Amino acid sequence: MNDRYMNVFFGSSRESLELMKTVASWIEAFPNTKTILWNSPEAFPAGDYTLDRLLELARTCHAAVFVFGEDDKVWYRNTECSQPRDNVLLEWGLFASCVGRENALICRVGQTRLPSDLLGLTTITFQGKKGTIDGEQRVRDWFLRCQRKTTLGALHPAPFSGYEISHEVLSDAANKLANMSLGANFTPEVILGVNQGGMVLATLVSARFPSKPLGMISTEGTQRKKHVEYCSWPRKYVGASNRPRKIGASSILVVDTKLKSGGSLTAVDTVLHQKFGKADIRYGFLLAYRWEPYWVPSDGTKTWQLCVPKTLCPTRPIAYVAYTTDIDYDKGDPILEPWRPGRHT
Repeated sequence: MNDRYMNVFFGSSRESLELMKTVASWIEAFPNTKTILWNSPEAFPAGDYTLDRLLELARTCHAAVFVFGEDDKVWYRNTECSQPRDNVLLEWGLFASCVGRENALICRVGQTRLPSDLLGLTTITFQGKKGTIDGEQRVRDWFLRCQRKTTLGALHPAPFSGYEISHEVLSDAANKLANMSLGANFTPEVILGVNQGGMVLATLVSARFPSKPLGMISTEGTQRKKHVEYCSWPRKYVGASNRPRKIGASSILVVDTKLKSGGSLTAVDTVLHQKFGKADIRYGFLLAYRWEPYWVPSDGTKTWQLCVPKTLCPTRPIAYVAYTTDIDYDKGDPILEPWRPGRHT
């Protein structure tokens, strides 16, 4: 998929290992796909703590498949039944929270009992520990849908018609921005959040780039004409504000919540290019206002990005955007941001 691999994790109990390997072989047949089986050496390297490694895998994978086998006999309301191994249930929950519920597939064996909270969730059922032709086709269809959602062409910004940016929208936007960046083979060495709202979003984005340091940029002024008040660089770059060469970052991702008139973008981009003229500086926005005409596919890879007009910013920076809105901010902006610090009611 556009010169990058789609990472897919596979989990199961030891008893359901053979079915897991069979399902993984179906996914492995897709080009540019990397399968990570729980029992492979790269999944859990020697010396790693299991839970920490699971969290890291959940953040860096794009999809996951778990086999819920008839692993353990339990009593449920005076009836004996079979259920998946406890750790498999836990791992599915971890991955579903990171890659999205629809990208975390459950392959269910026989009459395996599901937790009541998962009733109603569509699963693929196998009668026994071997795959079937029908099961293979359903797994392949599921993975094709995952690919379409993860491929950057499908990450064209979605229309935003509400008036409140919820935590769900915020998390979804962070994943979209990270996928857009990775899909363009851009891995930032430093992530900077613009003001308080940008820092909230930047923190979520950084979960997809483990170990990459976070910093903050504060802007002041009117909506259309702003200036950078200060830059707070990550601790590893203490003193770097006055000595930019000390940072030496060749790629910087600047994250903000909204792109309205472009005042903050112009101010931030000007300062950063003065300090790091040769760095690849890109931007990620949760919401852009009335910018649809500027969306174009870049470098022929169907990677959707916002090419900012030269009249707004002379350097024409690349910006990734998760959502767009037709609201005219000059006539009043009704969109609320209850997750901003100090804005809770």
